Amino acid sequence: MMRRHSTGVVSRRRRAARIQISLVTGIAAAALAAASVASGPARAAAAVPARAPAAVPDSTPSAVRADMNELFKSFSFTTGTIGPFGWQAAVALSTVETYQQTTGDTRYQFALAAARLREGFDNFEDNFDDDTAWWGLAWAQAYDITHASAYLSIAETDANYIHQDWDNTCGGGIWWQRPPHYYKNAIANELFLELTAWLHNSIRGDTKYLGWAKAEWKWFSASGMISKTSSLVSDGPNARADKGSCVNHSHSQIGRASCRERV
Repeated sequence: MMRRHSTGVVSRRRRAARIQISLVTGIAAAALAAASVASGPARAAAAVPARAPAAVPDSTPSAVRADMNELFKSFSFTTGTIGPFGWQAAVALSTVETYQQTTGDTRYQFALAAARLREGFDNFEDNFDDDTAWWGLAWAQAYDITHASAYLSIAETDANYIHQDWDNTCGGGIWWQRPPHYYKNAIANELFLELTAWLHNSIRGDTKYLGWAKAEWKWFSASGMISKTSSLVSDGPNARADKGSCVNHSHSQIGRASCRERV
């Protein structure tokens, strides 16, 4: 188990996540689409260089150039991650991936192989399902970039691991914390929805992940966490394994910040 959170820290962390309702509906639409992405030939992951790359070229906008240079000040050749291992490192890796997809600059692609080869946790699984989902999404995105089947395999393994925590408490959904189960919330279920939708659109002929995405959206859209009068999403019901209400959405709400770029 990698870390624990108090309720207050959980709320602050979820606010920081900034998942907007339009993200959820966009993911749902993607999940229900019939299209799938053809798998290209697998390629070996890029070799990890002996030193950090040169500064971002001048052709990149100055703000982005400064951001990427600052981001990689936290890259560790010991762990292979940007910053300490955890969900933050997964989001940082996704930032690198989105940068490459947006600019075409491949100088940071080594970070994908570095994280995969030098991190000691099997399949990037965690006792907290949202953490595992952040990593699963980063590896699904890595597959989109490289078409390396190893990355897609990790994303699938992570999704299968998370789905083990789906049960009928509150009518469905996955738990935020694995056994002992505690709290069903928006972020874990939103990320699981995105991951399963992404996998469906990445695997030709898939039906399993499509089914999971449909089930997730059906439950989440009816859970009461999505406001009917605003674009806000409650952090979650006060759902606990021992006792708890499935209708008390008293936790902090996630703000109206813009959608994540890759969606």
